[in-house]
Amino acid sequence: MPKKELLKMSKKRIFKDFLKEAKQHRPIIFYTDNDCDGMLASSVLMSMCYRLGIKDFFFFSPLRNAHGYGFTDLAINDLLSKPCIFNPKTNQLVRLDCIKNQFQKDPLLFSADLGADLAADTQLQEILLERFEQCIITDHHKSFEVGLIDGNKIAYINLNNKKDANYYSGAFTSALVFSQIFQTQTTPLENELIAITLLSDCIDLDHGDNLDMVLNLVQAKHECIQCFFKDKDLSLAQDDLDGISNLYGFNCINYINALSRLSGAREFKGCYDSYLHYLVLKHFNPISDPHLSVFNVKEFKRYNDIKKKMVKESEENAQIFSCNKILVALLDESYSVKLGISGLVTNNFLKRYSSNRSLCIYRDNKDEYSGSARGDRNFLSQIKTIPLIQARGHEEAFGLSFAKEDFKKGKKLTSLIKSNNANDEF
Repeated sequence: MPKKELLKMSKKRIFKDFLKEAKQHRPIIFYTDNDCDGMLASSVLMSMCYRLGIKDFFFFSPLRNAHGYGFTDLAINDLLSKPCIFNPKTNQLVRLDCIKNQFQKDPLLFSADLGADLAADTQLQEILLERFEQCIITDHHKSFEVGLIDGNKIAYINLNNKKDANYYSGAFTSALVFSQIFQTQTTPLENELIAITLLSDCIDLDHGDNLDMVLNLVQAKHECIQCFFKDKDLSLAQDDLDGISNLYGFNCINYINALSRLSGAREFKGCYDSYLHYLVLKHFNPISDPHLSVFNVKEFKRYNDIKKKMVKESEENAQIFSCNKILVALLDESYSVKLGISGLVTNNFLKRYSSNRSLCIYRDNKDEYSGSARGDRNFLSQIKTIPLIQARGHEEAFGLSFAKEDFKKGKKLTSLIKSNNANDEF
């Protein structure tokens, strides 16, 4: 039987089994990104679970500055061993072992907005399958090749079908998959949250009903979203957004992304043990006190102001050099959040130095350099041709790292590129 048909049959079987296990009170762990798309995906899934009568569900989202992006070894190690899983019933953090002991069952895993890297990591898949009864992995990024590890245990869903553009956000993709499993439709509130993520990830609004969903945000009906509109400080909407989101002065995206970019930093250990982004789940949790909504947004704004200050100081203190149409900025070691804010600094420098086609920013982290990159639609593919550099993400916006020994004094990124004969592409 062709591989495509095997994968299709496997997905149907896993969907059916996932539904059965959830109805029999097997707990679900939702694994999501910690940015605006990921946290609102969590909020949509949380709303859907409450509506469907699913009571036993939890959330894990990695720390930007401690774990990195996606299914990293550091994130998985903490997921399996530390109190870092958000329990919406109590708005507190719990351990995976506590969940397993409470229910006497291995939980189900549902990933929203993450998975392309996991699809190629068979060793990591096997680790997850040792701890979880089944895994459903959704991802809205560029289509990826999927192998069949266990036809009854793990399914990958990507809706882009090898298209270059993203027509779905992570929240949209995961909501569509969850709706398919449980045969339900999204509510107006859930649609408003999904529309925010379409703006957040700059999704192509020319396809389907995406634009209509976004235009409906003008008349946000729910207090937990309206309270973001009430802040009229339009300057906040200029951080890393443009176009239609600025038209509405829509600060929700910047506020949530600020929590994401500061998460995992030693400066913020006091709040959910630096899992700042869990404040978003607490805010959108239907069982939370609605009178705290405005207070929550003020707290989000406070962290956004901290983020803006760090970005400004990082720009002022960065060492910048340029060669071969690549501008490289080295950040100092004033903060432990350089990984979280490096993308914002990168965007700002790219706008400021428009003659540079691509831009990278690095930070010093013990034995390696890492950071963010922005460029044209082929930049990631070109960087991946260099064996010394590890990179992953979108083609035009991605993270990267390499050993400090490969970046000794006087040896710039462009030297690494030239050593691999890739410089002609730039």
